[in-house]
Formats: sequence, C-alpha cells, structure tokens
Amino acid sequence: FGYDALTVDASGEGPVRASVRITNTGTVAGKEVAQVYVSAPQGALQKPTQELRAFAKTDLLQPGQSQVLQFEIDGKDLASFDSNRGRWVADRGSYSLRVGASSRDIRLQQAFEKEQESEYTP
Repeated sequence: FGYDALTVDASGEGPVRASVRITNTGTVAGKEVAQVYVSAPQGALQKPTQELRAFAKTDLLQPGQSQVLQFEIDGKDLASFDSNRGRWVADRGSYSLRVGASSRDIRLQQAFEKEQESEYTP
C-alpha cells in the first residue's frame, strides 16, 4: 500500500485534523490500517518519542484503488499529565504528526505548531 497526500490542519484551539490517501499498489485486493503517531516538543515534562493517537482501516481496495482516511486528534490527546499541577498539559511548540503502517514503518510526517499551552482537568 502506498501513502501520500498527507494534510494536517492544526489551526485554532479545536482538534488537529489530518487526512492521508492510501492506494493499493499490489496485485490483489486488500485492506490497510493506517496509524497516526504524534511527537510532542520536549518541555518540563518527559515525553515518549512518539505516541499512537489515531488509526483507521480502509475499505477493501482493489489493485490501483485509493481511499482518503481522515483523523481527528483532540487537544487532550496532545497532553501529558503534570502531577505538580494536577492537570493534563499540552505544551506550546512544534509537534510532529507521523502516519504509517506501524511505529517502525512511518511513511509520511508533517510538523505543526501549537501556539499556546493548554490545560485540561482530569
């Protein structure tokens, strides 16, 4: 399966929206599961290198057929728990959204900026 046409919309305070086109490049019909990982900027809190934040499966695609998958990532899904504040905190800064067949098979990535820090109560 081929991955292309990644778009990321992180404008405003709403969720981050992303889409990717998946194409069956093989010779038999099949389905693909695309996984979306996010890497957060390193701030006061330690964070993993990347975290799975969304996934979706295509319909059965015939050879050469494509489908656009869409993803929505809520602001809280960008946050890490700050035990000192007792809240979930999403740092401001540069995030990386990565899409692939697995965490070790990333096909596309795109950076996006979060202009201000956000807090979420548990």
